Amino acid sequence: MIKFFRHIRKSLLSEGKTTRYFKYAAGEIILVVIGILIALSINNWNETRKAKIRSIEYHERIAEDLERIIKTSENLNATAKKVLTSIEYTLKLLEGNKELSTKDKEVVDYVLIWMSRFNYQFSELSTYEEMKSSGDLGLIYDKNIRRDLVNFHDLIVSVDGIFNRLGATIASEQTFLDKYVTSKVDPETLNITSVYNFQEMSKDKTFINKFSRIAVHWRGNAFFTSRIQKDAKKITDQIKTELKQIND
Repeated sequence: MIKFFRHIRKSLLSEGKTTRYFKYAAGEIILVVIGILIALSINNWNETRKAKIRSIEYHERIAEDLERIIKTSENLNATAKKVLTSIEYTLKLLEGNKELSTKDKEVVDYVLIWMSRFNYQFSELSTYEEMKSSGDLGLIYDKNIRRDLVNFHDLIVSVDGIFNRLGATIASEQTFLDKYVTSKVDPETLNITSVYNFQEMSKDKTFINKFSRIAVHWRGNAFFTSRIQKDAKKITDQIKTELKQIND
């Protein structure tokens, strides 16, 4: 094809048709430019199509990460509220200084075993971290979702630090139990039981005050797991709405 065009140009020059030659040359340049523009347009369309596919995949994976976080936070929050409720119930029993019923003893036994098990392990926003490191955060087209994801990631990091400190505080404050509580483990079943004198515990106001502070720490657990659950659900709804718009 190139030889064909070159032959035409030579023929026009040899015949002295300079004006026609320049018109032809100009037309040839225009055709080349149009060809380049078409090629660029096709390339841009293809890159846009691939970016859209990646964007959809990222949105779907972030939604999956958030669903795992929601499930984890729901479980942690349920445990925190159960422990917190049991602590408050045990405090009333201690302040009432009365004999324990079978039901009461079950609650106290539960508290003595679980009050120090301050669980806080959240699932990670692995897809967000991947997008951040690869520079693909721009594929989250909605700037509000990007902002909320950044804030949510910062919240998880902050809460993780808070829970580490709360867990360490609870562990360090467990010594007030030493005076009254002995733990026993069954080697066969691995079940843990607590042996204690509840009446003596009820007479010790210092013990009751220290026991009450454990509730404050578990209140923090319940508060933050509820906050994380709420924010994760909000962003999940935003992403699902965005996915519908991208797919349209």
